This record gives sequence, structure tokens and C-alpha cells, in this order.
Amino acid sequence: MTGRIIRDFAPDKLNPRNSEGAFINLKDGSVLFAYTRYSGGDGDDGAPADIYGCISRDDGNSFSEPFIMFDHKTYGAQNLMSVSFLRMNDGSLGIFFLEKSRPYQCIPYFSRSTDEGAVWSKPVRCIDEKGYFVMNNDRVIKLGDGRIMFAVAYTPVTVTEEADGDTFKK
Repeated sequence: MTGRIIRDFAPDKLNPRNSEGAFINLKDGSVLFAYTRYSGGDGDDGAPADIYGCISRDDGNSFSEPFIMFDHKTYGAQNLMSVSFLRMNDGSLGIFFLEKSRPYQCIPYFSRSTDEGAVWSKPVRCIDEKGYFVMNNDRVIKLGDGRIMFAVAYTPVTVTEEADGDTFKK
């Protein structure tokens, strides 16, 4: 299958960017792909974005039409991005993603599904403190004793009076 495009998620006027995706094998042999789907604006990192998914039931030879998994408006976020999947010790699926909101917050969140991705639990914060934390997709691992470890980059920010909501000073 090397060198063959299976599914092209081409951007358009209402969906200017698709990025930060991850795959996980489901128990029935299908594959779930989740990714960040931007809407409106120019598709920059601060534009509105949701987590979408699609499923392959034929070993990656084709994928279903995309469907929304997590809507940024539901959580009062500016956007949701940078998906990571992990099979949990109890067999459920875990999904990690970033939730961006103003003023200048970017926090990793976690949600779980006990039915192979049909329904997800309410996402919970992975870091209690405020700040701008970045976690790239597929950077989550499960250690031998079941603990979960992930790397984040922390960007200290100071919001100034002249900040326009899109920029900040380090």
C-alpha cells in the first residue's frame, strides 16, 4: 500500500485545514482515525477547530465519511486539536487532545470510550494549573505498570493590555 493515497481530506472555504491525526485499531478489526478539522478563518492554530473521525472496515483500503467526535463549542473552547489515542488497561479507548481557549490557555484533556468510540466520556483536564501547554499528537505512552506518560511543552505567557486576543508576549 506504500505510496497510495487512500483518503484525501482536502481543505475548502469552510474547512481551510485538516491536521494532527491519529489512528487506533478497534476490537472488531476496524481502524478509527481522528483528526483536527478547522472551520472558518484561515486555518491558523487559533482558528475554530473540532475533532473529527472516520472508520476503515477494510484494513485501511477505504474510510467512512468524517463525523464529529468533539465539538469545540460544546466545551466553550476556541479549538480542539492534536489527537492521541491509547488503549487503556481495562480495554477501553483513551483519547487525548488539546483544548485552546482565551486568555491564552492550551490544556491537554482526556476522554474515554467503553464502546470502541461510539460514545465518549466528558473530557477531563490532564494538568490542573493554568498555562499554555502543547502536546503533539501520538506522544502518549502507557508504562508497564499502567501509568500514562506524555510530554508537553510549556510556554510562559504574559497577557498585556495591548493584546488583541490573537497575540501574546512571551
